[in-house]
Amino acid sequence: MEEKILNILEKIHTDMSDMKNDINNMKSDINNMKCDINNMKCDINNMKSDIEAIKIQQDEHTQILKALQHSSEIHKAEIDNLTHKVSKLQGQVSSIQADLTTVEVVSANNMASIAMLKHKRFKKPR
Repeated sequence: MEEKILNILEKIHTDMSDMKNDINNMKSDINNMKCDINNMKCDINNMKSDIEAIKIQQDEHTQILKALQHSSEIHKAEIDNLTHKVSKLQGQVSSIQADLTTVEVVSANNMASIAMLKHKRFKKPR
């Protein structure tokens, strides 16, 4: 019976030794996990800082885009105004061209009349 008890005690001792090894392995795993978690925390903090910088840059880009859009709208309005003025000037130039054509015709008639009068004047005896 003593031998049985010794065998049982030996088995208990072996089991306890195995359990101690398992616990030590678990402690090591937990320490590794803690280290990994700390690394993750550090990475997350770095990402937060990067995200904050990106947000600031995005806000700057948004302001630049709004300014460019406003400038573009102003330029479009100015171009539309110039287009309107050019169209108006084009109409005025067409009107002036028509008036000049009339002046040319009247001048030509006047020149013909003057030439005819000069011709008659020289033909008459003095």
